[in-house]
Amino acid sequence: MPDWKGVIAVEGEVSSDGRLLRPGALTWETPLPLYAPTEDDPWSRPIIGTVQHIARVIGEDGRNLIYASGVSWSPWPADLGPCVSSVNGEYDTQMGEGGRLIFTAAEIKGVYFGKPIWPDVTIEEES
Repeated sequence: MPDWKGVIAVEGEVSSDGRLLRPGALTWETPLPLYAPTEDDPWSRPIIGTVQHIARVIGEDGRNLIYASGVSWSPWPADLGPCVSSVNGEYDTQMGEGGRLIFTAAEIKGVYFGKPIWPDVTIEEES
């Protein structure tokens, strides 16, 4: 069982798909499921591990990097990165050029593999 760690989200920076998580918006309670990558509905993905620890690290640039670590029972594709799944989030929308979905509060309910939407999102095996 490989242990894993990585950045799963960035608060305070617009993602490649136009979402913005306000700094401090994310909350969580661990442990959480780690889901396999599939094209199916996110809630029907097989569970391939656990998220044991999550921490918010505030960078000098004011962005909050959300780090996580856990255990995986199966390998993950190298071209995919971790993404957060949330439900019961509160959000505002900002209309206009490049309209954005701005999350003001959201609870992390799991982590899955998909196309990374922030450049800082990474995952790696721990030794």
